[in-house]
Amino acid sequence: MMLPAAERVGDMPPPFELLIVEVTDQGRRRPTRVARLVPPGSRVAVAELVSTKLAWFRNDKFVLSGVECLARERSAVNASQSWLCQLALPSKEALFKVWTNHQEGVEVSRHRVLNAGPNVNGASMAVSSVLHEELGRHTTEALLKRGSKTDLALIDCEIEWMSEERFCLGGLQHYPASEQWPERLLKQGWLCEPDIVVPLPLLSDRLLRKMSLR
Repeated sequence: MMLPAAERVGDMPPPFELLIVEVTDQGRRRPTRVARLVPPGSRVAVAELVSTKLAWFRNDKFVLSGVECLARERSAVNASQSWLCQLALPSKEALFKVWTNHQEGVEVSRHRVLNAGPNVNGASMAVSSVLHEELGRHTTEALLKRGSKTDLALIDCEIEWMSEERFCLGGLQHYPASEQWPERLLKQGWLCEPDIVVPLPLLSDRLLRKMSLR
């Protein structure tokens, strides 16, 4: 059943810390992703979303879909659920810096990736379902853009994890056919972090005059 209007999750006012982790489904004995909303200063989640998938992302808002376990008198009931989330950022325009964590389809250690610096800075992010012309099928596609230029694209996009500082998207990178290689789809991942510009502290007029005299 779809609700006539969105309802706020939890009794406490936002913002919450949103964590997405991979756990083992005890019933099916296979890994699954779980999204948890945790109030500030607490370790107990006020809500969980199992089998979490990223359905949509635009600017500072995104939608997670999955399964919510509802407690009933005699038993627990699993029901489809979606969360509309908004990042708590200082600016209305959300920009991101992104590190790619695969080379030729092979994963690179996170330490090495982060030390190398981001591949893209100050980019807007969008995730949606599209019909991919080259593949001839629908896919969840993530795009990173600066202005009208697309810097990176990821197809069959999924959210792999989310922490307090950053989140990771995984999927495939499409390489068109060239003289050396046929058309290829290789594993790729993005480590994503909000690109927040920290303003310099205001300098006094006296200090500015001293600097201009040097």
